[in-house]
Amino acid sequence: MKRCWKAVPHENASDMSQDEYEDMYSILLYEMTICWDEDLNNAILAKMWQRDAAHHPTINWARFCCSLFYYIEMWVEEITLAEYERIFCYVHLVISGQEHMAASHATSPTAATTFKPTLESFDNALDNDKAMEELHMNFGKSISFNAAEYYQHFGAPSMSTHAFQTTLLQAA
Repeated sequence: MKRCWKAVPHENASDMSQDEYEDMYSILLYEMTICWDEDLNNAILAKMWQRDAAHHPTINWARFCCSLFYYIEMWVEEITLAEYERIFCYVHLVISGQEHMAASHATSPTAATTFKPTLESFDNALDNDKAMEELHMNFGKSISFNAAEYYQHFGAPSMSTHAFQTTLLQAA
């Protein structure tokens, strides 16, 4: 986190302006997605700023950490330290202008695949996460998922909570 914070150009050492924030994430989105669309990028940045700044005029260190971790979680494919480190390393390379080194170090989030996600699919994932947050169901990848709470909220027409928990116990 500290290396990423230091790599982002910002005038004030204790916070980041909206323009600085948007410049950083615009570069990341440009490098990590395909099918670039400036208007869609601007819409995504506005959504992300609204979520991360929470009506503050700037992003401080703590908010930056939350923001970047949330962004990283959207890219990890599994919940392992190695996976988080891989994505953090790639993000740091991009932020510091060294993204060309990522391919040689196999740190790119898409190194194992032959394609990058579209900017539109990233936007859809962002919208889905927001919808889950509004339903108090977005736990993040790194936090245990509570399946019983999920089914209680969304309902399983043919299964009561007791039946669902019994099924979980039998499966274990």
